[in-house]
Amino acid sequence: MLKLIILLFLLIIICLMPSLVHAQEALDPIKDLFNQIPGVPDPGGDPDVTVPIDGGLSFLAAAGVAYSMKKIKEYRKKKTKNMD
Repeated sequence: MLKLIILLFLLIIICLMPSLVHAQEALDPIKDLFNQIPGVPDPGGDPDVTVPIDGGLSFLAAAGVAYSMKKIKEYRKKKTKNMD
C-alpha cells in the first residue's frame, strides 16, 4: 500500500511539473540592435527559439506508468494462478 501511495505521489508530481516550469524568451542582442536603429525593419521572428516539450511528454510518461502497472498486475495474477 505504501508503494502505491508513493507511486501515485510521484505520478502527480510528474504531471504537474510542466505547469511549474515555463520556458523564457532567449535574449537576442542582434534583434535589440535592429530595434534601436531607425529606418531598419524588424527582421521578424527568431528561428533559433525552440519550442519546449512539456505537457505532452508528461502525459506520455503517465500513460506508460499506468500501462506498466496494469501489465505487472496481470503478470502477478497469472503467476499466482499457475502456482495453484
